[in-house]
Amino acid sequence: MKRTTLTLVLLSFVVNCWTQPSNSSVNLSIWDPFATLPLSRHQPVWFSLGLPESKTSSLHGISFNLFNGIDYGEMSGIQIAGVYSRIDSTAKGFSFAGLYNIQRGSFSGLATSGLMNINRWNLHGIQASAIQNIEITDLEGVQVAGFMNVIGGMLKGMQIAAGFNVVNSSHPSVQLAGIVNFGLHDIQGVQMAGIANYATSLSGVQIGILNFTQHLRGVQIGIINYSADTNAVKIGLVSVSPRTQVRPVLYWSNASTYNAGMRFMNRFTYSIIGFGTPYDPIHYESSGLLFYRFGIYHKINHVILSSDLGISYLLFFSSSHGDSGLSREARMNVEYALPKGISLFASGGYAVRNYFFGDRATHWNPIVEIGVILPNILHKK
Repeated sequence: MKRTTLTLVLLSFVVNCWTQPSNSSVNLSIWDPFATLPLSRHQPVWFSLGLPESKTSSLHGISFNLFNGIDYGEMSGIQIAGVYSRIDSTAKGFSFAGLYNIQRGSFSGLATSGLMNINRWNLHGIQASAIQNIEITDLEGVQVAGFMNVIGGMLKGMQIAAGFNVVNSSHPSVQLAGIVNFGLHDIQGVQMAGIANYATSLSGVQIGILNFTQHLRGVQIGIINYSADTNAVKIGLVSVSPRTQVRPVLYWSNASTYNAGMRFMNRFTYSIIGFGTPYDPIHYESSGLLFYRFGIYHKINHVILSSDLGISYLLFFSSSHGDSGLSREARMNVEYALPKGISLFASGGYAVRNYFFGDRATHWNPIVEIGVILPNILHKK
């Protein structure tokens, strides 16, 4: 009974304020036009309370809303909504929504939400959401999202996401992503991702497992690096450009009998990744290894002289045969080119083995290898 009486009193108060002329800038709203300052008044508001929703023509102060808060004009101040906050014109201040924020004009300040932030024009400040931030034009500031950040224009600042960052172009800036960073045009700054970075044109640094760019003025640091610029600086296990020769390698070795790999040869350096089995066949038939080698080379007519350092992870598929371990290796190689892009090679060197369990002693073993290198699989000369 008391709750019913209180509700009727509140309704009577709101209706009375709505029907009487007033110069007050305080808005108490149930649902427009049931408000002390309905939109038809076109009067700026410094305090608005929406139960459940309020609509203002211009907010210069604070707006609290149980569900939705909508401002159709300029906003300078704070708008808080349990579900949805929308500002249609220029805004300065703080906007918070339980689910999503929408700013249709330029925004300066902080926009936070539980689900999504969307800004149509320039943003100077911070967007932070649990899922996604979208800036249609330019952003000068920071985007932080649990899943994805998207900027349709230029970024001057930082993007941080557990999943994906996407930007059209950027001035000095940083992209940090748990999965992938995309730069659709010119990127100036740093891209750091847990898996991959992509930029059409990059002036700066890419750091990730996979790095891709067409035009690079800077450095790529990762496991696999690709750029169309042949003189770009790449630091990683495999570096690829349009001029990289990618050639399959097959060889016999006294360390592991049958070996297959892929050689990536650039201007002065090369890398080889592959596998072999069985390892140390006299003792362990159920065994193998995964290897990586990096080296330099010099070509004299049909002969290529090279040297490389490598590391192999030793695998024993039956625990009764042995323990896993590492082998550090150094080799000198001689390669002779035959017609039709095929080469023969011979290698000699030393391996230093250590096992993880059991036999912890260091073993020095000579390496002898002979094999064949097949034609380039990317393009023909």
